[in-house]
Amino acid sequence: MSALLAEDGTRLTKRIDMEHRCEEFYRKLFSSKKDVPLLRDEREEEEVPDVLQSEVRHAISNSKNDKAPGPDGITNEMIKAGGYPLWKALATLFTECIRREDIPDQWRKSSTIIIPKKGDQEDLENYRPIALLPAIYKTFTKVLMNRIVKQLDSEQPREQAGFRSGYSTLDHLQTINQLLERCREYTVPVCLIFVDFEKAFDSIEINAVTNALIRQNVPKKYVRVLYKINKSCSTLIRLFYNNIDIPISRGVRQGDTISPKLFTAALEDVFKNFDWSGRGFKIDGERLHHLRFADDIVLIAHDAYTVTKMLKELNESSKSVGLRINRAKTKAMLVNCAEEEIMLESDKIEIVDNYIYLGQQITNDHTIEKEIRRRRCAAWSKFKNMEEVLRKTKDVNTRAHLFNTNVLPALLYGCETWTIRETDKMKLLTTQRAMERKVLQIRLRDRIRNEEIRKRTLFKDAYDDATERKLRWAGHVARRRDNR
Repeated sequence: MSALLAEDGTRLTKRIDMEHRCEEFYRKLFSSKKDVPLLRDEREEEEVPDVLQSEVRHAISNSKNDKAPGPDGITNEMIKAGGYPLWKALATLFTECIRREDIPDQWRKSSTIIIPKKGDQEDLENYRPIALLPAIYKTFTKVLMNRIVKQLDSEQPREQAGFRSGYSTLDHLQTINQLLERCREYTVPVCLIFVDFEKAFDSIEINAVTNALIRQNVPKKYVRVLYKINKSCSTLIRLFYNNIDIPISRGVRQGDTISPKLFTAALEDVFKNFDWSGRGFKIDGERLHHLRFADDIVLIAHDAYTVTKMLKELNESSKSVGLRINRAKTKAMLVNCAEEEIMLESDKIEIVDNYIYLGQQITNDHTIEKEIRRRRCAAWSKFKNMEEVLRKTKDVNTRAHLFNTNVLPALLYGCETWTIRETDKMKLLTTQRAMERKVLQIRLRDRIRNEEIRKRTLFKDAYDDATERKLRWAGHVARRRDNR
């Protein structure tokens, strides 16, 4: 990081000035902006059971290795190595935390690293803050999450596919692709607005999250514990020389396994305010008017007027919980209808011909040429990163495994929703064959047949893999019983 932009746009190059700018930015980001009244929880108190050693074991066994530790330096590997005696002691500690409805002060502190996103790297808006939390704290919140996840998921509608068992990005990609395909086939007008929130996970008000948990019937004990966990935290950010201590009074902690569930619970509270029963598309007697994947939202309507009205309603309701719609990144797509201005307050929403939604390029003419081009570029990028490793790996099976599990997924992401033509098939296979020749250091003029190259590499055929994925997805859709 060589420079940062000040709030007025001035370019800061001195490290001390950059640290001051970082402190100013994150103090503002994590400070509460909206006074959300906290609901009185008048429900009857429920007895909650003590934490069992088996719950701790299950939580830690599902934790990944090689993760950066929090400020205490304790890693997941250390907790796993502690075995039964440590897990039993942690179960006693977690039970006491729930009983007292509080946690140790050390768990309130985290270290934050900032990860660059797309855009100007001198603008702090284009960085994602990730909290490095104590591993024992994350084990505790994972135990809590495992206890309340069924209750929270039962309150979520089919439109929310983010961070839910049995759901994936494919659910919404399939829905969007099928909708656009049918609208194009029958010349039906459809208007989509892809909504983007500014720093959604860092902006949601803690009281709004707590109110959502109360309304969604999470046991009172857990509600109070989670409120205490998120209410008085702080984080250390280190750019160069000094640790910058930032108090946190809003947002859920990115890096905490329970945070996505808390966010989607609060977002569901926002959407419950809307009566959109007469909007969107009527399909098999039900209405499709929006889709959600965590904070990625698509509003769907027949005309620009209706979808604009839905956007305004979402804007007003989301403000009440601390969320703010990013006007610059929110886009509209109009298919089979006259282009009209879509306004949000005084800002004009840009109308686009294509949009990257959940990692796939959606186009208003519903063709996949651009998406296949993107997938090929992504696969080449992944291949270039590991080309030397693939060349030097002598074991054929290991090399094939590396290619099949790293490069092919980049090439075929979302292929379950594609209608693959012969020309598309050839593009995929041509890309794979070029990579195979590079691995074997074979040139085209060597005139070696494709079958012989495949025997040498043992790579899985890209088209066969795509076909297998499509069939597996078709079976998954056919077995559904939730009328998605």
